[in-house]
Amino acid sequence: MTGKTLLVGGTFGLFKGDASGIAGIIGKAVKADVIVKGGTYGDLEEAVESVGQYGVIYWFPDVPNELPKLVGQIKEKAPHSILVTSKRNDEDKYSIMDIVHHALGTKSNLVLEFSRAEEEWGSGRWCGRVLDPLGNCYLDYCGDFLQVGKVLAERVEELKNFSRVPSKSIGPEILAPDEPEFLELVRGYANDFHDIIHPVKTNRFLGNASFRCEAGFPSFRQDGLVYVSKRDIDKRELTREGFVAVEPGQLSVVNYYGDAKPSVDTPIHLQLYNYYPAVRYMLHSHTYVLRKPFTEKPIPCGAVEEWLAVKSVMENRDSTDFAVNLRGHGSIVLASNIKYLEKIPFMERPVPEMQMGYG
Repeated sequence: MTGKTLLVGGTFGLFKGDASGIAGIIGKAVKADVIVKGGTYGDLEEAVESVGQYGVIYWFPDVPNELPKLVGQIKEKAPHSILVTSKRNDEDKYSIMDIVHHALGTKSNLVLEFSRAEEEWGSGRWCGRVLDPLGNCYLDYCGDFLQVGKVLAERVEELKNFSRVPSKSIGPEILAPDEPEFLELVRGYANDFHDIIHPVKTNRFLGNASFRCEAGFPSFRQDGLVYVSKRDIDKRELTREGFVAVEPGQLSVVNYYGDAKPSVDTPIHLQLYNYYPAVRYMLHSHTYVLRKPFTEKPIPCGAVEEWLAVKSVMENRDSTDFAVNLRGHGSIVLASNIKYLEKIPFMERPVPEMQMGYG
């Protein structure tokens, strides 16, 4: 990923387009290397073809509904770039979760919601709100687009500094040992999460679970392995077949067994298992736990720094049974004993969740 920044805004029609003053203001604030402020649809297609050259892409074009939007191609061509997209929301046509799902569908790291202002900024004036795919809000409706750009640039800079760990399959699938009590708890909590979180978020917000088998079981002896839930499966019907075996010793890469990839949160789980040797079970969800401490800043799913945020809250390596709320994300419960996982008081995260101190 390069350090260059691209911003595309304005209107793009079949034969002509109009420049966007707002795109120019935001482009200046985020210090974009290249700003495309409107043009023909062919110009937009050329911009899509160029995205692989950029480390940060602000994609705000206004395209007629009869033409393909092209935004879905960006992450295919620039999978490691930070993508900021926009959603026009006249007359509150879309809910906050519609906008969050737009971000998830386009694989955006941030989304800028455009809407018409009410009295504070002058009737009919455009305003911007900065959101992320977890429903965090870094700036509420604001008609000062220089300020909007500053907030976008600040959060993008934070996102640049988060680390990801690659994964690779190192052998045939290893079936997880049976942990009926744990599986029953996970299935029960998955139903709770389904009720706590609005159903529109169900597919991505049910959370991930993992457990470590230290002694092995008679038919599945794999001492020291970690079993992490597969990606994008319904935890309400989780069975032992829903887990992926993972090697815990290598922390710079996730070495797993079989063809199915483990949860994107696996690197965090592995780091935590390494740091807290007595912990045998973990349950992560996109809900909070009542009366438990919070980490300091929002960290996106899968970023390794999240384990350090947990450690900063609970530094004692001998800690056994505790829960930490991951600000702007959810929570993680760590337990040495299955009994600790019973009757955890999970609660809904506010959406949007305001994150202060930006801009």
